[in-house]
Amino acid sequence: CSTANYLDRPHADELGDRLVRLGYNSIRIHHHDDLWRDRVSKDRLDYLVSRAIERGLYITTDLYVSRKVRWREIGVDCEGEVDTQLFKTLVTCHEPAYRNWCGFAREFLEHVNPYTGRAYKDEPGMPLVSLVNEGMLGMNWGKSGKPTDERIRAAWREFGGKGPVPAPGNAAFVRFDDWLAERFLKKAIPFLRGLGVKALLTNDNNGGRHREGESNTRFYD
Repeated sequence: CSTANYLDRPHADELGDRLVRLGYNSIRIHHHDDLWRDRVSKDRLDYLVSRAIERGLYITTDLYVSRKVRWREIGVDCEGEVDTQLFKTLVTCHEPAYRNWCGFAREFLEHVNPYTGRAYKDEPGMPLVSLVNEGMLGMNWGKSGKPTDERIRAAWREFGGKGPVPAPGNAAFVRFDDWLAERFLKKAIPFLRGLGVKALLTNDNNGGRHREGESNTRFYD
């Protein structure tokens, strides 16, 4: 997580060797997205990934975890940053937030790792990609401001909901969560495939209820 993804070269090599000796065959690059900004950070992650793949370690990662986004970056005239859990829901129902997600996803996936000569979208050593980490609607439901956010409330009305958005656990809440997820996936998956991404994709990496496998809704063509 976080700064552990941005080691200097000796420590990156030491980590790779140690993980292989311990018997691991994969690494999750996690909470990397807010630090993946400058040339030095990109170079360090590129080196770590390349050396891991060279050692036979596969890579998986998420296209949004905790990258800080300011309200004005998603077209809202408000000071400060969007709560990260709120942003995860806004990508499903607020077009400027979705475009912001697309912008980072494109930048990251089209970035060519100079140590492998391959863009991440073309990396066979990264066969699994999660679109949004822990994107369930109920995550940090009250603390994130989701119940009162006007964009989520508008989506609830579009879904056909009446009154306030119900609390997590309610059957209507579950259906609304699935509806938002399907709405996002119907745009996001074709977008990523259009970039040339061949990895297996998921938007379901946490929780006890797994929408993509258990819902009656078809998420994929």
